Amino acid sequence: MNDDQIKAFPQLLDPEDERISALLQRVAAQTNFNRQFQMELELRLKKAYKPKGVVFRTSLAKLAATLASILALIALIFLVDWVIRPLAPQSRLASENILTPTLAYPQVTPTPSEKPNQPGPTPTSATYSWNGTTLYLQAALPDSPAQANIYQALPDQPATLDEAVALAARFGIQAEVYRSPGELPGTTDYIVTDGKQWMSVRSDNYFTYYADYSQSQALPGTGINSAQAAANIEAFLKSRGFNFKYKIDSTDMWGKYYVTPLTPDGFAVHIEDLRPSGLLFTLDNSGQVASVQANLLDYQPVGTYGIRTAQSAWKILLDSGVQAGKLEWMSSPSGPSQAWQRTYPLEQTETVYSYVYSYPSAGPGKAPLVLVGMVTAAGNIAGLDQLPANTFVEATGQFVTDGGITKFNVDSWKVTPLTEDGIEGTLELVNGQVTLSAQEGNFQLVDVPSDIPLPFKNAFVIGVRLGNTFDWSSIDNRGGKGGGGGGGGQGFYKINFSGTPVPLPTTVPTPLPPDQQPAGQTIQGQRGLLNVTIYKQPDGSQSVEYALLPWNGAYSYMILEGDLQALQSDQNRPVDIWGSVDHINQDGNPVIKVDRYELPFPDAQFQVLRGTQKIVQLAGQPATLFTTDAGKTYLQETPGGTIDQSEVGREGDPVLIQALPIPGEPMAGYPTVLVFSAQMALSPKSGQPTGLEITADQPVITDKPQTTEISAANPPTATIEKVELVYFVSNPQYTTGPNAGYPYLQPAWRFYGHFSNGDEFEVLIQALNEEYLLPELAPYIPAG
Repeated sequence: MNDDQIKAFPQLLDPEDERISALLQRVAAQTNFNRQFQMELELRLKKAYKPKGVVFRTSLAKLAATLASILALIALIFLVDWVIRPLAPQSRLASENILTPTLAYPQVTPTPSEKPNQPGPTPTSATYSWNGTTLYLQAALPDSPAQANIYQALPDQPATLDEAVALAARFGIQAEVYRSPGELPGTTDYIVTDGKQWMSVRSDNYFTYYADYSQSQALPGTGINSAQAAANIEAFLKSRGFNFKYKIDSTDMWGKYYVTPLTPDGFAVHIEDLRPSGLLFTLDNSGQVASVQANLLDYQPVGTYGIRTAQSAWKILLDSGVQAGKLEWMSSPSGPSQAWQRTYPLEQTETVYSYVYSYPSAGPGKAPLVLVGMVTAAGNIAGLDQLPANTFVEATGQFVTDGGITKFNVDSWKVTPLTEDGIEGTLELVNGQVTLSAQEGNFQLVDVPSDIPLPFKNAFVIGVRLGNTFDWSSIDNRGGKGGGGGGGGQGFYKINFSGTPVPLPTTVPTPLPPDQQPAGQTIQGQRGLLNVTIYKQPDGSQSVEYALLPWNGAYSYMILEGDLQALQSDQNRPVDIWGSVDHINQDGNPVIKVDRYELPFPDAQFQVLRGTQKIVQLAGQPATLFTTDAGKTYLQETPGGTIDQSEVGREGDPVLIQALPIPGEPMAGYPTVLVFSAQMALSPKSGQPTGLEITADQPVITDKPQTTEISAANPPTATIEKVELVYFVSNPQYTTGPNAGYPYLQPAWRFYGHFSNGDEFEVLIQALNEEYLLPELAPYIPAG
């Protein structure tokens, strides 16, 4: 940023942004949170090519960003990472409480900017059949230690005000302290900022640092030499008293550097979704540290146990008939690789449209922190801190600098009925004017950066419609990028600490390729949500497709065939099916020949319910309760059959939900309700009641999709590039209490690589010997 302009009001380009909680509330309060649309989008995405045999659950959080930034927000709350800590529980907020006194020389893999979505390396000659494609093993299978440790995660302890101040001082921030809504329900976090540097602190385990908060949404720098990046990160850590053994890693999916502290026995720790644990670093274009997101974990040793060899784990990976003791993830990077943010000149009067954020001071009698967009507000800000959450304003003023810190000096402001919008289209010159040509219409844009190549197809532009002008705030190329992800495997077995063998479920090795083996497999009473799609043919005729989104079982998506016409009016209702797998189609989905079906809840009726929401902890996991105005409380479930963990607006706000109550199916003592969409019952702008229509019971009507060149006969190959022993634990960030989740760090063999189309994948194989395993599966967070 130079002296004559300031980048302001950047939008949601960074999936790890620590402001996610406030942003989620903001979007939810204005937007119909349409789970039906999400689910239908997911079903469409499942029809895209995926290697056969892997149970992929499409991650809407990664894919929906290509359609609308709102949907991307829904799941981003799960995308923050964390770091494993040493043997004893000790605070890292004090500089003397560090891991170990020696610093390992950082090992660096190429950054995503150096290998953007490229095919994997040239494979070796040996080939293997795996998940319907050809697999190459390029990495050596390492010699296995005979034993490894098990650690137990310890409960997180919220930071005190003094601890937050001390941590910020280590990062060079000596400034005012403010309170912010906590990441966990019913808690408070701290913000320490001088107007430029920014530190958000939840506890000694979870904090985020920005060197310049106004640039916190900028894309990571490109063209940075890996060795120089490692040196800059090392210098940054040392200067702030972090002196521990670590390695540096990165994945295409996350696009940043992970500084991964090593366990006392020298191994990295991994969680779900292709993520190592670690300090997540972003570097700017000069290679300097722009942000650090630390998600830490206290743990203590439990004992040392025998483990299987890498060779044994390799055999399990190849056998698709073995799903327990295995976790699989894949990702097609989808984030924008080009982005521009609106810049404004200094000392000129400008009108901007933005959401306002305010944070009360942690000290008595001190002024609150008010932000217009991402910039500290000054001047005529009286009343801005009193606005309800999620308020969109029109503000007039000037961007100024004060002691090297940019602020927005407000002359006047008002709540506006306008809303922020995201439009995908083509930027082009029309009669000398930059124009956004889109389905919504044609809009003129001003102050467009000269380095945007025109015409720019699949541009995604965020801003406000002002007649035929689009007052833009950011432009990126997410609209032209694909993306997505998913996972497979049934998870790890729980640990048998006694070492007394307990019989595990019998598995039969798969003698045939995975895409052939399931044919004839019996399906007995599989329950899931029915999806009915009516395809319009080019000749004007129609065809109907019936599909099932199973609530559990071996498959995540099924195409149904048989005498099913009577189900055409039962869109989004639970159904039980009996039949057999006829074949696996070219999209990798099982086609089920249905012998019979039943509607388990024939009397269930779609309803619009009015009430309030509250996020509670049930069995150590967040869960949303919905209490109607009449006083009846339901446990919310998603259409996919999982416990809902979302909330619209703030706790206690009146909410409308489009729902299907499930009779006679209580969970945790509560009756359950499937929620397809939700919105505020009162408009945040006008305060007037809103309305919500029932649409979830209507079949989807769409054009017949065109077939693609990619088919089962020509899938991309896969290459494993790295095999290593790691520790795995299910991400504990949003679980609380001493018994939350499954709190054990256990050894796992990690196989990591790329498909030939550039997608990356990871397979974790449980490493403990069978005498240390119980038949029951441990909980984990599925993909998406």
